[in-house]
Amino acid sequence: MAADDAELTLCCLGAANTVTGSKHLLEADGKRILVDCGLFQGAKVWRELNWNRLAVEPESIDAVVLTHAHLDHTGYLPRLVRDGFRGPIVCTEATAAVADIILRDSALLQERDAAFLNKHKATKHHPALPLYDSGDAQRALDLFTTRPFGREFDLPDGGPTVLFRRAGHILGAATVDLAWHGRRIVFSGDLGRHDDPIMLDPEPVPPAADYLVIESTYGDRLHERVDPAAALAEAINATANRGGTVVIPAFAVGRAQTLLYYLWQLRGAGRLADVPIFLDSPMAISASDLLRTHQHDHRLAPEVYEGMCAMAGYAREVEESMAISASREPKVVISASGMASGGRVLHHLRAFGPDARNTIMVTGYQVPGTRGRSIAEGERYLKIFGEWVAINAQVVNMRMLSAHADADELIRWASGFATPPRRGFVVHGEPQAADTLRRRIDREFGWPATVPRMNQLFAL
Repeated sequence: MAADDAELTLCCLGAANTVTGSKHLLEADGKRILVDCGLFQGAKVWRELNWNRLAVEPESIDAVVLTHAHLDHTGYLPRLVRDGFRGPIVCTEATAAVADIILRDSALLQERDAAFLNKHKATKHHPALPLYDSGDAQRALDLFTTRPFGREFDLPDGGPTVLFRRAGHILGAATVDLAWHGRRIVFSGDLGRHDDPIMLDPEPVPPAADYLVIESTYGDRLHERVDPAAALAEAINATANRGGTVVIPAFAVGRAQTLLYYLWQLRGAGRLADVPIFLDSPMAISASDLLRTHQHDHRLAPEVYEGMCAMAGYAREVEESMAISASREPKVVISASGMASGGRVLHHLRAFGPDARNTIMVTGYQVPGTRGRSIAEGERYLKIFGEWVAINAQVVNMRMLSAHADADELIRWASGFATPPRRGFVVHGEPQAADTLRRRIDREFGWPATVPRMNQLFAL
Protein backbone atom coordinates (compact mmCIF):
# COMPACT_ATOMS: atom_id res chain seq x y z
CA MET A 1 0.00 0.00 0.00
CA ALA A 2 1.48 3.34 -1.03
CA ALA A 3 0.78 6.30 1.26
CA ASP A 4 0.24 8.91 -1.43
CA ASP A 5 -2.22 11.54 -2.54
CA ALA A 6 -4.04 9.46 -5.14
CA GLU A 7 -7.72 10.26 -5.37
CA LEU A 8 -9.77 7.51 -3.75
CA THR A 9 -13.56 7.45 -4.09
CA LEU A 10 -16.44 5.45 -2.66
CA CYS A 11 -19.77 4.94 -4.41
CA CYS A 12 -22.64 2.79 -3.12
CA LEU A 13 -24.24 1.07 -6.09
CA GLY A 14 -26.67 -0.68 -3.75
CA ALA A 15 -27.73 -1.00 -0.10
CA ALA A 16 -28.19 2.78 0.05
CA ASN A 17 -31.42 3.64 1.88
CA THR A 18 -32.44 0.02 1.47
CA VAL A 19 -31.36 -3.25 3.07
CA THR A 20 -30.50 -5.22 -0.05
CA GLY A 21 -28.35 -5.02 -3.18
CA SER A 22 -25.03 -4.44 -1.39
CA LYS A 23 -22.42 -3.12 -3.83
CA HIS A 24 -19.75 -0.66 -2.62
CA LEU A 25 -17.32 0.57 -5.27
CA LEU A 26 -13.86 1.90 -4.46
CA GLU A 27 -11.83 3.55 -7.21
CA ALA A 28 -8.30 4.92 -7.37
CA ASP A 29 -5.74 5.37 -10.16
CA GLY A 30 -8.10 3.85 -12.70
CA LYS A 31 -8.59 0.65 -10.65
CA ARG A 32 -11.99 -0.39 -9.34
CA ILE A 33 -12.69 -2.72 -6.41
CA LEU A 34 -16.24 -3.79 -5.56
CA VAL A 35 -17.05 -4.85 -2.00
CA ASP A 36 -20.04 -7.22 -2.23
CA CYS A 37 -22.25 -7.76 -5.25
CA GLY A 38 -25.78 -8.50 -4.09
CA LEU A 39 -29.28 -8.70 -5.52
CA PHE A 40 -31.97 -6.18 -4.71
CA GLN A 41 -34.89 -7.91 -3.01
CA GLY A 42 -38.34 -6.98 -1.77
CA ALA A 43 -40.71 -4.55 -3.45
CA LYS A 44 -40.91 -4.59 -7.25
CA VAL A 45 -39.39 -1.12 -7.49
CA TRP A 46 -36.21 -2.54 -5.92
CA ARG A 47 -36.20 -5.89 -7.75
CA GLU A 48 -36.42 -4.12 -11.09
CA LEU A 49 -33.08 -2.44 -10.36
CA ASN A 50 -31.41 -5.82 -10.87
CA TRP A 51 -32.13 -5.42 -14.60
CA ASN A 52 -30.47 -2.00 -14.87
CA ARG A 53 -26.89 -1.70 -16.04
CA LEU A 54 -24.49 -0.72 -13.28
CA ALA A 55 -23.22 2.84 -13.11
CA VAL A 56 -19.84 1.44 -14.25
CA GLU A 57 -19.13 -1.23 -16.84
CA PRO A 58 -18.62 -4.65 -15.23
CA GLU A 59 -15.49 -5.34 -17.28
CA SER A 60 -13.89 -2.21 -15.75
CA ILE A 61 -14.07 -3.71 -12.24
CA ASP A 62 -10.75 -5.29 -11.28
CA ALA A 63 -11.85 -7.45 -8.34
CA VAL A 64 -14.77 -8.21 -6.03
CA VAL A 65 -14.27 -8.71 -2.29
CA LEU A 66 -17.12 -10.45 -0.45
CA THR A 67 -18.14 -10.05 3.19
CA HIS A 68 -20.42 -13.13 3.15
CA ALA A 69 -22.55 -15.31 0.92
CA HIS A 70 -26.16 -14.24 1.47
CA LEU A 71 -28.02 -13.44 -1.75
CA ASP A 72 -28.25 -9.70 -1.06
CA HIS A 73 -24.42 -9.66 -0.95
CA THR A 74 -23.52 -12.16 -3.70
CA GLY A 75 -26.61 -12.76 -5.83
CA TYR A 76 -25.72 -10.29 -8.60
CA LEU A 77 -22.34 -11.94 -9.30
CA PRO A 78 -23.57 -14.21 -12.13
CA ARG A 79 -25.12 -11.19 -13.86
CA LEU A 80 -21.89 -9.21 -13.36
CA VAL A 81 -20.01 -12.05 -15.06
CA ARG A 82 -22.61 -12.30 -17.84
CA ASP A 83 -22.12 -8.58 -18.50
CA GLY A 84 -18.33 -8.80 -18.76
CA PHE A 85 -16.61 -9.01 -15.34
CA ARG A 86 -13.58 -11.32 -15.41
CA GLY A 87 -11.58 -10.46 -12.27
CA PRO A 88 -11.07 -12.45 -9.06
CA ILE A 89 -13.84 -12.81 -6.48
CA VAL A 90 -12.11 -12.97 -3.10
CA CYS A 91 -13.66 -14.27 0.12
CA THR A 92 -13.16 -16.69 2.99
CA GLU A 93 -13.25 -20.43 2.41
CA ALA A 94 -16.62 -20.95 4.08
CA THR A 95 -18.13 -18.04 2.17
CA ALA A 96 -17.09 -19.70 -1.09
CA ALA A 97 -18.69 -22.96 0.03
CA VAL A 98 -21.96 -21.26 0.98
CA ALA A 99 -21.96 -19.15 -2.20
CA ASP A 100 -21.64 -22.31 -4.27
CA ILE A 101 -24.97 -23.47 -2.83
CA ILE A 102 -26.72 -20.10 -2.95
CA LEU A 103 -25.71 -19.02 -6.46
CA ARG A 104 -26.58 -22.36 -8.05
CA ASP A 105 -29.97 -22.27 -6.36
CA SER A 106 -30.56 -18.65 -7.36
CA ALA A 107 -29.78 -19.41 -11.01
CA LEU A 108 -32.14 -22.38 -10.98
CA LEU A 109 -34.92 -20.20 -9.55
CA GLN A 110 -34.27 -17.53 -12.19
CA GLU A 111 -34.60 -20.17 -14.91
CA ARG A 112 -37.74 -21.68 -13.38
CA ASP A 113 -39.41 -18.28 -12.94
CA ALA A 114 -38.78 -17.40 -16.58
CA ALA A 115 -40.10 -20.78 -17.73
CA PHE A 116 -43.25 -20.35 -15.59
CA LEU A 117 -43.94 -16.90 -17.01
CA ASN A 118 -43.49 -18.14 -20.56
CA LYS A 119 -45.67 -21.20 -20.01
CA HIS A 120 -48.53 -19.13 -18.60
CA LYS A 121 -47.92 -16.14 -20.91
CA ALA A 122 -47.76 -13.99 -17.77
CA THR A 123 -45.10 -11.61 -19.03
CA LYS A 124 -44.80 -8.41 -21.02
CA HIS A 125 -41.54 -9.72 -22.47
CA HIS A 126 -41.56 -12.40 -25.17
CA PRO A 127 -39.92 -14.56 -24.18
CA ALA A 128 -39.25 -13.84 -20.50
CA LEU A 129 -35.56 -14.36 -19.79
CA PRO A 130 -33.79 -15.16 -16.52
CA LEU A 131 -31.59 -12.47 -15.02
CA TYR A 132 -28.87 -15.12 -15.32
CA ASP A 133 -28.69 -18.88 -15.75
CA SER A 134 -26.78 -21.82 -14.33
CA GLY A 135 -23.93 -21.32 -16.80
CA ASP A 136 -23.47 -17.76 -15.55
CA ALA A 137 -23.46 -19.00 -11.96
CA GLN A 138 -20.78 -21.57 -12.78
CA ARG A 139 -18.64 -18.95 -14.54
CA ALA A 140 -18.91 -16.72 -11.47
CA LEU A 141 -17.97 -19.59 -9.14
CA ASP A 142 -14.94 -20.34 -11.31
CA LEU A 143 -13.60 -16.86 -10.45
CA PHE A 144 -13.69 -17.42 -6.66
CA THR A 145 -10.44 -17.42 -4.72
CA THR A 146 -10.25 -17.78 -0.95
CA ARG A 147 -8.16 -16.23 1.81
CA PRO A 148 -8.00 -17.05 5.54
CA PHE A 149 -9.21 -14.89 8.38
CA GLY A 150 -6.65 -12.70 10.11
CA ARG A 151 -3.97 -12.67 7.41
CA GLU A 152 -3.36 -9.66 5.17
CA PHE A 153 -3.22 -10.15 1.42
CA ASP A 154 -2.78 -7.86 -1.58
CA LEU A 155 -5.18 -7.71 -4.49
CA PRO A 156 -3.36 -7.91 -7.86
CA ASP A 157 -1.76 -5.11 -9.84
CA GLY A 158 -1.47 -2.41 -7.22
CA GLY A 159 -4.80 -3.10 -5.59
CA PRO A 160 -5.52 -2.63 -1.90
CA THR A 161 -4.31 -4.69 1.04
CA VAL A 162 -7.21 -6.59 2.60
CA LEU A 163 -7.77 -8.42 5.86
CA PHE A 164 -10.81 -10.50 6.86
CA ARG A 165 -12.01 -10.59 10.49
CA ARG A 166 -14.84 -12.75 11.74
CA ALA A 167 -18.23 -11.04 11.66
CA GLY A 168 -20.39 -13.82 13.12
CA HIS A 169 -23.75 -13.77 11.28
CA ILE A 170 -23.33 -16.92 9.11
CA LEU A 171 -20.57 -19.37 8.18
CA GLY A 172 -17.62 -17.52 6.65
CA ALA A 173 -18.96 -14.01 7.25
CA ALA A 174 -16.24 -11.38 7.54
CA THR A 175 -15.69 -7.73 8.13
CA VAL A 176 -13.36 -6.26 5.52
CA ASP A 177 -10.38 -4.13 6.51
CA LEU A 178 -9.12 -2.52 3.31
CA ALA A 179 -6.02 -0.30 3.09
CA TRP A 180 -5.28 1.60 -0.12
CA HIS A 181 -3.25 4.71 -0.91
CA GLY A 182 -2.70 5.59 2.72
CA ARG A 183 -6.32 5.26 3.78
CA ARG A 184 -8.00 2.46 5.70
CA ILE A 185 -11.68 1.65 5.13
CA VAL A 186 -13.50 -0.90 7.29
CA PHE A 187 -16.70 -2.56 6.04
CA SER A 188 -18.90 -4.25 8.63
CA GLY A 189 -20.75 -6.40 6.10
CA ASP A 190 -23.62 -7.97 8.04
CA LEU A 191 -22.53 -8.01 11.65
CA GLY A 192 -23.56 -10.94 13.80
CA ARG A 193 -24.34 -11.11 17.50
CA HIS A 194 -22.31 -11.90 20.58
CA ASP A 195 -23.11 -15.15 22.41
CA ASP A 196 -24.88 -16.69 19.42
CA PRO A 197 -25.35 -20.43 20.07
CA ILE A 198 -23.73 -21.43 16.78
CA MET A 199 -21.64 -18.61 15.34
CA LEU A 200 -18.42 -17.29 16.84
CA ASP A 201 -18.52 -13.73 18.20
CA PRO A 202 -17.73 -10.82 15.87
CA GLU A 203 -14.07 -9.86 16.19
CA PRO A 204 -13.21 -6.31 17.34
CA VAL A 205 -12.53 -3.53 14.88
CA PRO A 206 -8.89 -2.60 14.16
CA PRO A 207 -7.32 0.05 16.42
CA ALA A 208 -7.78 2.74 13.79
CA ALA A 209 -9.54 3.40 10.50
CA ASP A 210 -10.07 6.44 8.32
CA TYR A 211 -13.57 5.43 7.21
CA LEU A 212 -16.24 3.04 8.44
CA VAL A 213 -18.99 1.59 6.23
CA ILE A 214 -21.51 0.09 8.66
CA GLU A 215 -24.76 -1.81 8.20
CA SER A 216 -27.96 -0.54 9.88
CA THR A 217 -30.56 -3.27 9.38
CA TYR A 218 -31.58 -2.90 13.02
CA GLY A 219 -30.12 0.57 13.50
CA ASP A 220 -33.28 1.89 15.16
CA ARG A 221 -34.30 -1.01 17.39
CA LEU A 222 -33.21 -3.61 19.92
CA HIS A 223 -33.82 -7.34 19.91
CA GLU A 224 -36.00 -8.82 22.63
CA ARG A 225 -33.89 -10.18 25.49
CA VAL A 226 -35.89 -13.36 25.97
CA ASP A 227 -34.95 -17.03 25.75
CA PRO A 228 -35.55 -18.14 22.13
CA ALA A 229 -35.89 -21.77 23.17
CA ALA A 230 -38.67 -20.97 25.64
CA ALA A 231 -40.53 -18.85 23.07
CA LEU A 232 -40.23 -21.62 20.47
CA ALA A 233 -41.51 -24.23 22.91
CA GLU A 234 -44.47 -22.08 23.90
CA ALA A 235 -45.58 -21.45 20.30
CA ILE A 236 -45.04 -25.02 19.08
CA ASN A 237 -46.66 -26.70 22.07
CA ALA A 238 -49.71 -24.42 21.90
CA THR A 239 -50.10 -25.16 18.18
CA ALA A 240 -49.72 -28.91 18.69
CA ASN A 241 -52.38 -28.81 21.42
CA ARG A 242 -54.76 -27.24 18.87
CA GLY A 243 -53.95 -30.02 16.41
CA GLY A 244 -52.12 -27.57 14.17
CA THR A 245 -48.93 -27.27 12.14
CA VAL A 246 -46.15 -24.69 12.62
CA VAL A 247 -44.77 -23.32 9.35
CA ILE A 248 -41.44 -21.50 9.69
CA PRO A 249 -40.14 -19.59 6.66
CA ALA A 250 -36.41 -19.68 7.36
CA PHE A 251 -33.24 -18.51 5.65
CA ALA A 252 -31.59 -21.68 4.42
CA VAL A 253 -28.15 -20.56 5.57
CA GLY A 254 -27.97 -19.62 9.23
CA ARG A 255 -31.56 -19.43 10.46
CA ALA A 256 -32.52 -23.01 9.62
CA GLN A 257 -29.50 -24.33 11.53
CA THR A 258 -30.22 -22.11 14.55
CA LEU A 259 -33.79 -23.39 14.67
CA LEU A 260 -32.60 -27.00 14.53
CA TYR A 261 -30.22 -26.28 17.41
CA TYR A 262 -32.93 -24.89 19.69
CA LEU A 263 -35.41 -27.61 18.76
CA TRP A 264 -32.77 -30.26 19.46
CA GLN A 265 -32.15 -28.65 22.87
CA LEU A 266 -35.86 -28.59 23.68
CA ARG A 267 -36.45 -32.16 22.59
CA GLY A 268 -33.52 -33.39 24.64
CA ALA A 269 -34.90 -31.58 27.69
CA GLY A 270 -38.39 -33.01 27.19
CA ARG A 271 -39.87 -29.53 26.69
CA LEU A 272 -41.18 -30.00 23.14
CA ALA A 273 -44.41 -31.61 21.97
CA ASP A 274 -43.92 -35.02 20.37
CA VAL A 275 -44.50 -33.90 16.79
CA PRO A 276 -42.34 -34.54 13.72
CA ILE A 277 -39.96 -31.83 12.55
CA PHE A 278 -39.23 -31.44 8.85
CA LEU A 279 -36.49 -29.49 7.11
CA ASP A 280 -38.01 -28.95 3.68
CA SER A 281 -35.30 -27.11 1.77
CA PRO A 282 -32.58 -28.83 -0.25
CA MET A 283 -30.45 -25.69 0.13
CA ALA A 284 -30.84 -25.68 3.92
CA ILE A 285 -29.97 -29.38 4.02
CA SER A 286 -26.79 -28.70 2.03
CA ALA A 287 -25.96 -25.70 4.24
CA SER A 288 -26.37 -27.85 7.36
CA ASP A 289 -23.82 -30.29 5.93
CA LEU A 290 -21.27 -27.44 5.90
CA LEU A 291 -21.22 -27.53 9.71
CA ARG A 292 -19.24 -30.75 9.33
CA THR A 293 -16.75 -29.47 6.75
CA HIS A 294 -16.17 -26.05 8.36
CA GLN A 295 -15.79 -26.99 12.01
CA HIS A 296 -13.55 -24.00 12.78
CA ASP A 297 -16.16 -21.50 11.58
CA HIS A 298 -18.66 -22.20 14.36
CA ARG A 299 -18.75 -23.12 18.03
CA LEU A 300 -20.69 -26.43 17.96
CA ALA A 301 -19.09 -29.70 19.02
CA PRO A 302 -19.45 -32.57 16.51
CA GLU A 303 -21.90 -34.48 18.67
CA VAL A 304 -24.13 -31.40 18.87
CA TYR A 305 -24.39 -30.66 15.14
CA GLU A 306 -24.71 -34.34 14.32
CA GLY A 307 -27.53 -34.68 16.84
CA MET A 308 -29.46 -31.61 15.75
CA CYS A 309 -29.14 -32.44 12.05
CA ALA A 310 -30.30 -36.03 12.66
CA MET A 311 -33.39 -34.89 14.58
CA ALA A 312 -35.30 -33.53 11.57
CA GLY A 313 -36.79 -35.39 8.66
CA TYR A 314 -35.14 -34.12 5.47
CA ALA A 315 -37.35 -33.49 2.45
CA ARG A 316 -35.03 -33.45 -0.54
CA GLU A 317 -37.47 -34.45 -3.26
CA VAL A 318 -40.52 -32.52 -4.46
CA GLU A 319 -42.77 -35.50 -3.74
CA GLU A 320 -41.66 -35.50 -0.09
CA SER A 321 -42.45 -31.79 0.18
CA MET A 322 -45.89 -32.35 -1.35
CA ALA A 323 -46.63 -35.08 1.19
CA ILE A 324 -45.80 -32.68 4.03
CA SER A 325 -48.22 -30.09 2.64
CA ALA A 326 -50.94 -32.71 2.21
CA SER A 327 -50.70 -34.06 5.77
CA ARG A 328 -52.93 -32.49 8.41
CA GLU A 329 -51.13 -34.11 11.34
CA PRO A 330 -49.46 -31.69 13.80
CA LYS A 331 -45.84 -31.00 12.87
CA VAL A 332 -43.14 -28.35 12.49
CA VAL A 333 -42.08 -27.43 8.95
CA ILE A 334 -38.91 -25.37 8.41
CA SER A 335 -38.71 -24.28 4.78
CA ALA A 336 -37.16 -21.60 2.59
CA SER A 337 -37.25 -18.86 1.58
CA GLY A 338 -36.92 -16.90 4.80
CA MET A 339 -38.96 -13.95 3.54
CA ALA A 340 -41.49 -16.16 1.74
CA SER A 341 -40.45 -14.59 -1.56
CA GLY A 342 -40.24 -18.00 -3.25
CA GLY A 343 -39.38 -21.62 -2.68
CA ARG A 344 -41.23 -24.54 -1.16
CA VAL A 345 -42.50 -22.59 1.84
CA LEU A 346 -45.09 -20.97 -0.44
CA HIS A 347 -46.83 -24.33 -0.87
CA HIS A 348 -46.93 -24.75 2.91
CA LEU A 349 -48.27 -21.25 3.45
CA ARG A 350 -51.02 -21.93 0.91
CA ALA A 351 -51.83 -25.25 2.59
CA PHE A 352 -51.71 -24.19 6.24
CA GLY A 353 -52.25 -20.42 6.24
CA PRO A 354 -56.07 -20.50 6.08
CA ASP A 355 -56.54 -22.69 9.20
CA ALA A 356 -56.61 -20.89 12.58
CA ARG A 357 -55.25 -24.00 14.32
CA ASN A 358 -51.92 -23.49 12.57
CA THR A 359 -49.08 -21.05 13.27
CA ILE A 360 -46.77 -19.13 10.94
CA MET A 361 -43.53 -18.21 12.67
CA VAL A 362 -41.51 -15.21 11.40
CA THR A 363 -37.87 -15.60 12.42
CA GLY A 364 -35.88 -12.64 11.16
CA TYR A 365 -35.76 -9.37 9.28
CA GLN A 366 -38.34 -9.10 6.50
CA VAL A 367 -37.64 -6.74 3.61
CA PRO A 368 -40.52 -4.39 2.67
CA GLY A 369 -42.50 -5.76 -0.24
CA THR A 370 -42.00 -9.44 0.66
CA ARG A 371 -44.71 -11.83 1.80
CA GLY A 372 -42.75 -12.28 5.00
CA ARG A 373 -43.10 -8.57 5.76
CA SER A 374 -46.83 -8.78 4.99
CA ILE A 375 -47.21 -11.70 7.40
CA ALA A 376 -45.22 -9.91 10.12
CA GLU A 377 -47.41 -6.83 9.76
CA GLY A 378 -50.60 -8.83 10.14
CA GLU A 379 -51.99 -8.77 6.60
CA ARG A 380 -54.79 -11.30 6.29
CA TYR A 381 -54.34 -12.22 2.63
CA LEU A 382 -51.29 -13.20 0.59
CA LYS A 383 -51.06 -13.63 -3.15
CA ILE A 384 -49.45 -17.01 -3.78
CA PHE A 385 -49.13 -18.55 -7.26
CA GLY A 386 -51.56 -15.96 -8.61
CA GLU A 387 -54.29 -16.65 -6.04
CA TRP A 388 -55.27 -14.80 -2.85
CA VAL A 389 -54.80 -17.01 0.20
CA ALA A 390 -56.43 -16.15 3.54
CA ILE A 391 -54.05 -16.06 6.48
CA ASN A 392 -56.09 -17.15 9.49
CA ALA A 393 -53.19 -18.97 11.14
CA GLN A 394 -51.67 -17.49 14.26
CA VAL A 395 -48.59 -15.37 13.57
CA VAL A 396 -45.64 -15.40 15.97
CA ASN A 397 -42.74 -13.03 15.35
CA MET A 398 -39.50 -14.42 16.80
CA ARG A 399 -37.47 -11.22 16.49
CA MET A 400 -34.91 -12.44 19.01
CA LEU A 401 -33.72 -15.06 16.49
CA SER A 402 -32.24 -12.45 14.14
CA ALA A 403 -28.62 -13.04 13.12
CA HIS A 404 -28.08 -9.28 12.70
CA ALA A 405 -26.63 -7.12 15.44
CA ASP A 406 -29.18 -4.71 16.88
CA ALA A 407 -28.54 -1.01 17.47
CA ASP A 408 -26.74 -1.50 20.79
CA GLU A 409 -24.62 -4.31 19.36
CA LEU A 410 -23.63 -2.22 16.33
CA ILE A 411 -22.59 0.62 18.63
CA ARG A 412 -20.70 -1.81 20.87
CA TRP A 413 -18.69 -3.06 17.88
CA ALA A 414 -18.03 0.43 16.47
CA SER A 415 -16.89 1.71 19.88
CA GLY A 416 -13.71 -0.38 19.64
CA PHE A 417 -11.66 2.13 17.62
CA ALA A 418 -8.83 3.66 19.64
CA THR A 419 -8.45 6.29 16.91
CA PRO A 420 -11.87 7.23 15.55
CA PRO A 421 -12.70 7.24 11.83
CA ARG A 422 -12.82 10.53 9.99
CA ARG A 423 -16.28 9.64 8.75
CA GLY A 424 -18.87 6.89 8.81
CA PHE A 425 -21.17 5.71 6.03
CA VAL A 426 -24.40 4.09 7.18
CA VAL A 427 -25.71 1.56 4.66
CA HIS A 428 -27.83 -1.58 4.40
CA GLY A 429 -30.85 -0.20 6.23
CA GLU A 430 -34.28 1.26 5.60
CA PRO A 431 -34.24 5.09 5.73
CA GLN A 432 -35.42 5.43 9.33
CA ALA A 433 -33.09 2.73 10.65
CA ALA A 434 -30.08 4.17 8.78
CA ASP A 435 -30.71 7.75 9.86
CA THR A 436 -31.34 6.74 13.48
CA LEU A 437 -27.98 4.96 13.60
CA ARG A 438 -26.31 7.93 11.88
CA ARG A 439 -27.60 10.30 14.55
CA ARG A 440 -26.61 7.92 17.34
CA ILE A 441 -23.05 7.66 16.00
CA ASP A 442 -22.87 11.46 15.98
CA ARG A 443 -24.35 11.76 19.48
CA GLU A 444 -22.29 9.03 21.18
CA PHE A 445 -18.99 9.20 19.29
CA GLY A 446 -18.93 12.64 17.73
CA TRP A 447 -18.01 11.24 14.30
CA PRO A 448 -19.57 12.73 11.20
CA ALA A 449 -21.67 10.07 9.48
CA THR A 450 -23.63 10.01 6.24
CA VAL A 451 -26.44 7.90 4.83
CA PRO A 452 -25.41 7.64 1.16
CA ARG A 453 -27.81 7.95 -1.71
CA MET A 454 -27.66 5.39 -4.51
CA ASN A 455 -24.69 6.09 -6.83
CA GLN A 456 -23.58 9.09 -4.73
CA LEU A 457 -19.81 9.63 -5.06
CA PHE A 458 -17.59 10.42 -2.05
CA ALA A 459 -13.94 11.45 -2.09
CA LEU A 460 -12.00 9.69 0.65
